[in-house]
Amino acid sequence: MKTQVWLKIQSIDASACIHRLSALEGAIEGVRKTELAPEIKSGLKDFYQEHRL
Repeated sequence: MKTQVWLKIQSIDASACIHRLSALEGAIEGVRKTELAPEIKSGLKDFYQEHRL
């Protein structure tokens, strides 16, 4: 579901970036993006690279 939300955001907003993706994940987890675990950050980076427009 999270991935679908991000892909929808990206499809309507060309300025969507890794920082916004991290902030979204942080909001879902209830923490600041800087407090996300390293493995989550790494996974987000990989996802972003795979789906970047």
